[in-house]
Amino acid sequence: MTAVLLGGLAFLIATRGGAHVGATRVPSGPSGLTIGDGAIWVASSEDGSVSRVNPRSHRVTATVHVGGVPLRTAFGGGAAWVTNNSRDEVARVAPAADRVSDKVVVGNAPGAIAADDVAVWVANGKGNSISRIDPSSNSVVATIPVGRRPAGVAVGLGAVWVANAKDGTVSRIDPTSSSVVATIPVGRSPSAVTTTEDTVWVANGRSHSVVRIDPASDAVTATIRVGRRPLVLTAGDGAVWVANVEDNTVGRIDPATARVTRTVAVGSDPSALAVSNGTLWVASDGDNELSRVAT
Repeated sequence: MTAVLLGGLAFLIATRGGAHVGATRVPSGPSGLTIGDGAIWVASSEDGSVSRVNPRSHRVTATVHVGGVPLRTAFGGGAAWVTNNSRDEVARVAPAADRVSDKVVVGNAPGAIAADDVAVWVANGKGNSISRIDPSSNSVVATIPVGRRPAGVAVGLGAVWVANAKDGTVSRIDPTSSSVVATIPVGRSPSAVTTTEDTVWVANGRSHSVVRIDPASDAVTATIRVGRRPLVLTAGDGAVWVANVEDNTVGRIDPATARVTRTVAVGSDPSALAVSNGTLWVASDGDNELSRVAT
């Protein structure tokens, strides 16, 4: 899989055995990826839009204008949710209509976002808080103070996990009470967090590491050296995937051994990751490209 840039727009080039088999054209500035309703959703910060990509045909089937600076995306409650960093709001995109069906005002500078069928969790980077959105009412039902500069959020293992970049900590939120129940030191500038079946994983951007947290003890049980400036994490297809921004690589971590088993060169400034059916999708903000890697 290779990608090229033409006219300020990114093209995804699929290859098989060196042969070109298809391309996907997406707006420039891809900054967030999520999977839902049988599609890949791509937030484009420079274009002020979110695009729906068919993962089988590799074609954009819709582009929805949300305005401002859309940064991250999540899928839950039957909708795609997009944080708008410059407008302090989250846009709800209805897949059936491919349009913005509502906008929810949240805290200052929303960035990272996570969702399930019960709630949408938004990290307000300059507000040092998490906004909890009820997808049934499209309203904020709780605002939870966390550490300084929350940069990553994930839902899993009965909790919400927040990476606080300036504090070097992870906040554990009990979704029942919408309150912080533990604060865990992890490293320098934690920027992203994800979960697997029984473990929490955190990327430390300035420590050049990924740490593993045991949710039973809320303690770090392993530290894994990765590439330079790891800023993005995702989990899927039996692995944890980390994007190393300064190396322009993605590393594959085996959750069982807590070791890097594979490193793949990608485009400049990999900014978002998503895994679906044997494919890792990588958005590279520096090159305005979207590429695929077989898992």
